[in-house]
Amino acid sequence: MTYTMPLSTADKLEKLRKGAPGRYEFHLVQGESYEAFEALMAEAKGVAHQQGGIWEVVEGTQAHHKSFIVTLLAPATIDENRHL
Repeated sequence: MTYTMPLSTADKLEKLRKGAPGRYEFHLVQGESYEAFEALMAEAKGVAHQQGGIWEVVEGTQAHHKSFIVTLLAPATIDENRHL
């Protein structure tokens, strides 16, 4: 059995920027500034849009998000679903 260490926020963001398919969860960490979290959300949302991915809020209010997920599909999967 292998154990995979959770990716850091920086690692997740780097994989997103490179367009690596996957499901990336981001959470507001206690003690982290909300402004920094908002900047992270804005960048991740922009990357998701550019890569044809999905950005969704998981927890929080409309004005104050606490966690979100970005899902990037493999390019072949995206192409296969274009006719739908």
